[in-house]
Amino acid sequence: MKRKARFSHCCCWLFCGLILTTLLAACAPPARAGSNADFPFAQPYFETVGDSESIPYGLVSTMTQDARGFLWMGTQAGLIRYDGYRLRKFVHNAQDPGSIAADYVQAIASAKDGRVWVGTANDGISVFDPATERFEHIRHDPKRPDSLNAGRINAMALDAAGNLWVGSDQGLDFLAANSKRFIHYRHDGADPHSLADNRVLSLLLDRQQQLWIGSADGLQKRSPGAKGFERADTHPASGSAPLTGSS
Repeated sequence: MKRKARFSHCCCWLFCGLILTTLLAACAPPARAGSNADFPFAQPYFETVGDSESIPYGLVSTMTQDARGFLWMGTQAGLIRYDGYRLRKFVHNAQDPGSIAADYVQAIASAKDGRVWVGTANDGISVFDPATERFEHIRHDPKRPDSLNAGRINAMALDAAGNLWVGSDQGLDFLAANSKRFIHYRHDGADPHSLADNRVLSLLLDRQQQLWIGSADGLQKRSPGAKGFERADTHPASGSAPLTGSS
């Protein structure tokens, strides 16, 4: 009898606990949009990586992650690679032709083959080879019309086929995969489908491989296979004016 009474007593407590849990769940406020539903008490956590010595001036101008998972950061005083534990800096060495071309890095793009394309502020593009950990350089050559358009690189983007787009203050350049000849795109006042402004500041390739171009005269896009560029900052229904920057 005593064993049966203890069993009934335990069942009563379990039933009460179940009822209480159900009531608490029913009364709990719904999860807000953007909150972590699985971990309602979790808070965003930010961890500082590096310091003013490992990251010069604490200024990071651009970043990307390569095919192996390394994080690459561009600074005003060199290129930095972060493996999750250590920071390694790559700087220009005038005595070493395989070093990065210049220390001020403004753009980085990572390729599927593991190479990292680095755009500098005054000496073109340096391409990092992970097999040799050396850099190959692509520079403007005034004797070659099909060379890189400028030494100052503002933005870069690699598409799924390995083709490279390069934005500078002198227009937009295109380099087909496995080619060494650039195609140049510039603003033409007589062509509404030309580049809006030669000062190309940012580039983005979306999942549909559309190229988005941010310039000193607003936003444009170029669809795969298209010959020209179209404004992307004008709403056709409202007829609102395009976004424009200072000229």
